[in-house]
Amino acid sequence: MRRSLAPLHAVAGVLMIALLVELARRVAFPWDFLIRFESGFMTDMLKLHNGRALFQPPTDLNTTVYAPAQELFTYGLLRPLGVDLDVRFCRLVAVALGFAAAATAACIAARGGKRVFAFAVAALLLFRNFTADAPHPANLHALHALALLALGERALARGSVALASAAMAVAGLGPLVKLEAAFAPLGVAAVLLAARWPARRLLLPLAVGLVVWGAAAGFVLRSPDARAFLLPLLARHRDPRELWNLALLVRGHVLLLGVLAFPSALELWRGDGASRRLLAVWLAIGATDVLPVIAGYPLGTSDVDAFGIVGLWAFVVVWPCLAERYAGEPPGVLATTVIALLLVLLVPKRLPPPPGAYRYAERLEAAIAGDVAAGRRVLLAHGTMPLIRAGLTSVPRDRADAVDMAFFTRPAALAGLTTRLQAGLYDRIYANTPGYALTPAVQRHYRQVDVIERPELFPYTVDTVAFFDAGYRDRASGWDAAMYDVTVLERIR
Repeated sequence: MRRSLAPLHAVAGVLMIALLVELARRVAFPWDFLIRFESGFMTDMLKLHNGRALFQPPTDLNTTVYAPAQELFTYGLLRPLGVDLDVRFCRLVAVALGFAAAATAACIAARGGKRVFAFAVAALLLFRNFTADAPHPANLHALHALALLALGERALARGSVALASAAMAVAGLGPLVKLEAAFAPLGVAAVLLAARWPARRLLLPLAVGLVVWGAAAGFVLRSPDARAFLLPLLARHRDPRELWNLALLVRGHVLLLGVLAFPSALELWRGDGASRRLLAVWLAIGATDVLPVIAGYPLGTSDVDAFGIVGLWAFVVVWPCLAERYAGEPPGVLATTVIALLLVLLVPKRLPPPPGAYRYAERLEAAIAGDVAAGRRVLLAHGTMPLIRAGLTSVPRDRADAVDMAFFTRPAALAGLTTRLQAGLYDRIYANTPGYALTPAVQRHYRQVDVIERPELFPYTVDTVAFFDAGYRDRASGWDAAMYDVTVLERIR
């Protein structure tokens, strides 16, 4: 260990302990209310549990997830253990993928025993993203991009057709991983073509990539329901008020690493063949697997959670120039100061669920369980774990997020909700998202009988006001507004 970095190693160790405590307390929350995405994910887990397709008819209003790899991977791991319908274990899978991505970044950016320090910093970087401990594909996407970087670099270093084919195969899985990762094969192909391999050596990797990509895209789009859900999304545009969320890319650790990325890239270019090779693959994969998440934000195909990969991607080229093979020996005062500043910016600060969140979810769950025991049919607008824990494991319909999405992309699908409400399919509705209780069909056929008040969470107050007033969402404390007042409504007889 370099003596001048020893105190920073100790600081990183303390921060890692704080991160593990933070993760343990957040992952243990047994309801899907940490972020809004969890509700749609657990609805999809119910589909898989019941042998149903992930993409249901649009009028069912229960599809919100774009790419299915996270659900399929999680279900495949947890179903044999009988815990596929427990959001806590679904979060654990996502956390494990996050640590795998951090380990991959450390292996790329550092060597030998120094990878431990690099792993700690990479993990702190990755888990700053507010979706990092939720069952969300952000960690899987980071692992996908970093695996491509590692495989592509090794394929060029060894001139290996087998590794190049493996890289193209992994890249071809992009449409399953995340919508923005669909362009990943272009990056790997560009790297191989730039290496000027003979055509006969390029044939197999390019063919493998094309076949795997075609199979992945075909799997996602094979059903009319999937196409009816996905294609309208590509035509929508984000509210202009929300575009100032792009400012999240120029502050904190992302700003620091972004500023350092350019001089670090120049340093790598001036280095030996290995550093130039790493830089070339980093640029190509970054342009086709990372940059699309930023480009997709104005189009509405990605959200602010996708920005988390940007800092981790910059880390891969910055770290070797700060604390690794291209840094000074021992590192200078500037490098040491920058590492210290980075650690300060990466102090874990996401809040665990407070007692009020537990009381809120317990009261909601108890009310639903009472309805189930009384034989009443229930609609819960948002959240799936209260239904599962009350014994309802059929696939729910009329989910609030899907209703909101349909309002902007395919209004005709809302006819399904209207028809079910008019027919009296639900005896009681728990409207726990803004505006759901004001739906005209709800107003005509249901009356309010109770209210379950939301917990008083300071991050909710800040983020909710900022979002509804100006479209701005920070969520740096790890909370998405997923626990609103619950308006309880009964059908008018």
